[in-house]
Amino acid sequence: FMITDPMATPFSRRARIIWSTLVAIVAWALSVQYLQPTTPLWALFFLSPLVPFFDRFMPGKKFRWQ
Repeated sequence: FMITDPMATPFSRRARIIWSTLVAIVAWALSVQYLQPTTPLWALFFLSPLVPFFDRFMPGKKFRWQ
């Protein structure tokens, strides 16, 4: 859910692609290292603090619910 939540992902399309790729790489690395099924959640936990930096350096249109 968190990857698709508009408030938990960067605003810019390019930043979303980079961020989701980083989440996938970290989840894969954690799953190979620790063999846990919950590694995507851990990857989101560790990489979510990067979202404000992506928003600052790659600005985009803010999502608004209609």
